[in-house]
Amino acid sequence: MAQNFDLQQTGAQVQERINQVPINESDISNIEVLIPDEASEDNKLVDKAYVDAIDNNLQQQIDEIVGGDATVSLAASPTTIFVSQQYNINLTATTNKNASSIKIKKAGTQIATGSGTSLSHTDTVTADATGTISYSAEFVISGVTRTASRNVTAVLPLYYGVGTSYPEEMAKDNTPRVASSFNYSGITTADGDHLYFEVPNNMKLTSLELVSTYNTPLSFETITSEREGYKAYRNTEPRGAGTFTYRLTIANN
Repeated sequence: MAQNFDLQQTGAQVQERINQVPINESDISNIEVLIPDEASEDNKLVDKAYVDAIDNNLQQQIDEIVGGDATVSLAASPTTIFVSQQYNINLTATTNKNASSIKIKKAGTQIATGSGTSLSHTDTVTADATGTISYSAEFVISGVTRTASRNVTAVLPLYYGVGTSYPEEMAKDNTPRVASSFNYSGITTADGDHLYFEVPNNMKLTSLELVSTYNTPLSFETITSEREGYKAYRNTEPRGAGTFTYRLTIANN
């Protein structure tokens, strides 16, 4: 016979009593069949694909931080060479992080490959015209690609001389020069001599100084060069007798 009960507790009190009822083992014995195969091994209530996606995203961020924080560089020696003269260009690519791949390229074409933190290569070149030879290094660090670059500049030599008129022979400056300031030491003049300089047409003389306790600017003028492909300069006032050092500044046109 059915028995009636009078409910004397509030809804909240009833819910509290329900929450206290223990789960019977038989109620959960088959719960595994309800958990999908994609569930995480660490947390059955979280979808495994979701966890893996978060994990992969975090790893990608870590890799980007490691790769992006790496210091990379490419060194070349020498960096300035004469046209029509053969040189061995020593290239060294370095990084402070381990790289799974290092490639050295010349004008975009790979000429050396390796891995680790350093890669060296020697490139033999003979420039047939003035201009730059472009080198680059490509590093793959934790999946992130970093690059560094270095140019080698091919130039024509400078010439200098002294005399009361344009010298028949001019001394060659054996140091390849780019736009810069530099000294010529040990130039000997007699009373009445002028200084003569020849620079390639793609450059110009912008300053001439006598080097002493206080450098003294010297005026100069442009004259017709007797060397093809060059422009010539002569200091305006004749020099006195002695051996002196002069400072020149040249710039690109």
